[in-house]
Amino acid sequence: MNHKKRFNPEGRRTAIIEATHTLFLESANIDLSVDEIVKRAGVAKGTFYLYFKSKDEVFHAIVEKMAEGIVDKVKEAAESSELTASEKLLAMSRSLVEISMQPHANDLAEIIHNPKNRSIHDELQRQAGAQIRPYMEKIITEGVSMREFDVSDAKRATYWVLGAYHALDRVMDEFDKIDNILEDLNQFILRGLGVREGSGDE
Repeated sequence: MNHKKRFNPEGRRTAIIEATHTLFLESANIDLSVDEIVKRAGVAKGTFYLYFKSKDEVFHAIVEKMAEGIVDKVKEAAESSELTASEKLLAMSRSLVEISMQPHANDLAEIIHNPKNRSIHDELQRQAGAQIRPYMEKIITEGVSMREFDVSDAKRATYWVLGAYHALDRVMDEFDKIDNILEDLNQFILRGLGVREGSGDE
């Protein structure tokens, strides 16, 4: 019997990530010990260090996975061939909110926004923002070329729009008002991009 076939490096790495994620949700902070993580993952401490140099690397992997989920939703909206540039922006913003409203997402958002977990919040925002930015710039460039948007610099406008959407962080505890908040924010962004009220009906 070949015991080497039973060794699954990716499976052990995944187990460590999932165990850390679970403990993070349970404890509501990132101050976890490696001993706690390996006990939950069912691996030896030495095995942990085969895959990760530190706890920070595990949290980095968790953030990457979370960012991928956000970007996949945004990409789907951005690459639709049936929507105008304005409609793509609205679809993207709705996707971001829907992700936050999924089961357990509200609890996760509350944990991430806890000041003691600031590092993981900032890293998630950085990674997701960096991956979303090209899709956002593509939409704004498309809107300018179709004379739907009126901005002189699409790249600069992209940073402004992303900054506005980041402001949703501040109101994620007001889920009962989120539809109105999102509508106000989208109107603010569209006006900033030069879209006149009612121009989509022309």
